[in-house]
Amino acid sequence: MNIVEAFQLAIDQEMADQPDLKIFGQGVWHPFYHGHTLDNLPEKFGKDRVRDCPISESSVTGMAAGYALAGGRSFVVHPKIDFAVYAMDALTNTLPKWRYFLGQDRPFPITVCFFINRKKGIGPQQSQSLQSWFAHMPGLKIYYPSDTVSTYNTLRWSLNANDPVILFLDAELLNAYDSNITKNALFTKGIIKPELAIITGDAKLTIVTYGIMHARSKALLTKHGLLDKVDLIDLQVLHSTDHAKIIQSVKKTEKLLVIEDAWSFCSIGDGVITNVVKALPGKALVIDDLHLPFTFAPTAKCLEDAFYITDEQMLDKVKSLL
Repeated sequence: MNIVEAFQLAIDQEMADQPDLKIFGQGVWHPFYHGHTLDNLPEKFGKDRVRDCPISESSVTGMAAGYALAGGRSFVVHPKIDFAVYAMDALTNTLPKWRYFLGQDRPFPITVCFFINRKKGIGPQQSQSLQSWFAHMPGLKIYYPSDTVSTYNTLRWSLNANDPVILFLDAELLNAYDSNITKNALFTKGIIKPELAIITGDAKLTIVTYGIMHARSKALLTKHGLLDKVDLIDLQVLHSTDHAKIIQSVKKTEKLLVIEDAWSFCSIGDGVITNVVKALPGKALVIDDLHLPFTFAPTAKCLEDAFYITDEQMLDKVKSLL
């Protein structure tokens, strides 16, 4: 089973269970916009509930916010994170604050899903990782799954939450196949809350990642027989990172490596490093990181190859710290 199938399973289940749940977004009737994650939904649930909207991120997100204020639940899909800037008024001034304005017992059920695209020559305006923007905003729940199971659980949790949720998905991971997961095994009536996940062994190094970098790190470490030598931590939750578990691991290993497919400055990873250092004053720690250069993604493939983090860079960094 791959992430697309897990995504479809979760959406199908929640659309069937929640008659008021509507989907808004541009291109939601067209498979290529969202990597086939919404295939067949208009035919199954009707175009009144699955609404293909004009190319206006601000209007679509604002409309969904109004629907939430009226008591409805919505799932807003934006094909690319970069165009979130057109909806920043709704995303920063409306979604996070209305529960505060109206009283915390008043639900504001809206989930906004952004796809992050990288490489393939799409250039600087369509390949950014802006998740740390949203993690700086109180009132938003920020989730970033990394595999089939976490995508299914996170999406179902988000579509049952009373808070506004921002959900990030890596387009590059959508077709990643997990032979150990089947539809029958994944399907459940229970709602599982997303949380930090740790793969641990006889750890001599703590590695903190999330999203596509967690998936790539896990595959790389498994391939080279190094997974049992590290604590591999998948954040998954970006609005309230469970730093206590990270600190506990680093206290044991005394080595921390943060791998993040984003700029370092003011990033999620830099926040992790800061909290670890503050929590373990005076302790001799070895701390390193892999981030993107603080510049824009290039368009030419030869420059992309130099810009993005490679498997070789990750492997060399891990081996140098073990």
